[in-house]
Amino acid sequence: MEPSKVKASLGQRWSTARPTKTSVFWVGVAAAVATMIVGFTWGGRVTGGTARRMAEASSEEAVALLLLVS
Repeated sequence: MEPSKVKASLGQRWSTARPTKTSVFWVGVAAAVATMIVGFTWGGRVTGGTARRMAEASSEEAVALLLLVS
């Protein structure tokens, strides 16, 4: 008879895991990249050039609206 092979639970595997410095480093890099991607796509962050163009467009619209109202 074969001995039954019992899989270790996720908690047991987690408690016995010993990550290396290299794997911790790459997980950190991946987390930083994922944070930047999420921030720029869904978070509303923009680059400096985009912010400048948005500010110029807003000021032009404000001047045009002021001229219409006066």
